[in-house]
Amino acid sequence: MYVGFLSDALRAWHDDLTCEALLDQAVLSRIDLLSARIDANPSAYDLLSAEIAYDLALILLCKDLGVATGAGDFDDPPTERARIERVLLESWGIDLIALTRARRQLRAHVPWARSSA
Repeated sequence: MYVGFLSDALRAWHDDLTCEALLDQAVLSRIDLLSARIDANPSAYDLLSAEIAYDLALILLCKDLGVATGAGDFDDPPTERARIERVLLESWGIDLIALTRARRQLRAHVPWARSSA
């Protein structure tokens, strides 16, 4: 079922973002996913939409960088996310965990950063 939702999101995607914008989208989507998970009472819809947004961002970033993945690889989403995050770090030097942490700290300390996505 999840693979179907993610496939639908990929088919509906029409923006042609640069690699930098795709990376930013992945970081922001990861922040939203982490926030949804720590919410005291997250709805299933909020969690599902945050997961799809992050996985969509990962797939699009991977496509731009030539890293093999697709919606069909997300039959176990946490495993595929971890694999992609590891490949991005090892092959491209992109540390999504560190970038997420830095962006969250910026949002916490800089007023104008809180309003950006």
